[in-house]
Amino acid sequence: MEIKKKFHPDPWLRLMDQVRQVMRYHHYAYRTEWFSSHTFRECFSTHMLENGVNILLVQKLMGHADVKTTEISTHVMEKNISTVTSPLDPLEKKQTLALA
Repeated sequence: MEIKKKFHPDPWLRLMDQVRQVMRYHHYAYRTEWFSSHTFRECFSTHMLENGVNILLVQKLMGHADVKTTEISTHVMEKNISTVTSPLDPLEKKQTLALA
């Protein structure tokens, strides 16, 4: 059993190695600053929320115990509040085209 663990480490460790490789590649390929795996998590939650995913689902996916932790991702979205459109806007455009 001990030998198997040496050759088959925890899947989480392999995942983190892959994340580090992606970060290293990005840093050298695009000459960017270093970023952390926390940045990946924060970007993931922000993009999910921006694409209209329910905040409770994002909370569950992120593993947050409290929805207030997930709401922290919404601070990035607040700057884009002016670009938000009503779900009724497409209907209004269809009616305008139908009347023309």
